[in-house]
Amino acid sequence: MSKEIIILGAVPVVSAMIGWFTNWVAIRSLFRPYTPINILGFKLVGVIPKRKKILAKKIGEVVEEFLINHEDISSKFSEPENLEKIKKRVLPIISQKILDNVPAMMKMIAEPIVKNVLEKEADDIIIKVGGELVSHLEESFDVKLEVEKKILSYDTKNVEKIILGVAKSEFKHIEYLGAVIGFLVGCFQLILIQLL
Repeated sequence: MSKEIIILGAVPVVSAMIGWFTNWVAIRSLFRPYTPINILGFKLVGVIPKRKKILAKKIGEVVEEFLINHEDISSKFSEPENLEKIKKRVLPIISQKILDNVPAMMKMIAEPIVKNVLEKEADDIIIKVGGELVSHLEESFDVKLEVEKKILSYDTKNVEKIILGVAKSEFKHIEYLGAVIGFLVGCFQLILIQLL
């Protein structure tokens, strides 16, 4: 095999390696360096550490707008299966608390009345109380702000572990895609060399 053929054959391979390496570096540069490093007067820092505050704010907005908000929580109180679950847990407690405050002589008369009233009114009570709880949450609990605070509290190394843990195979695919594209570019370069 001539030296020229070996060199030509190496072009797509080297291009594939460059494509893979470029994507590998790009993925790592999302997180690293964790803290700014000065190189020849330029500050070098990972994309996520550099933009952590902005990203945390945007993620908080997305969570509140598209994933979970106070209306979603409020609507859960009126769903039939949730009403039944709440009734099974709460009605015996309320009934017992009421009956504990009724004189012993009246308990036998009061017990069926209390249970009957609670059964009739339970759905309305739960929906009203649920609405009140959600109104209180709206005043005291800002979903967007809480998500933002939570993200800002995480160390960038932990964020990297979480994201790489969740999307490890996807990142590998991106690296391999870089190799494939690099290989194809190398083949295209070979065709151009042959034509010229």
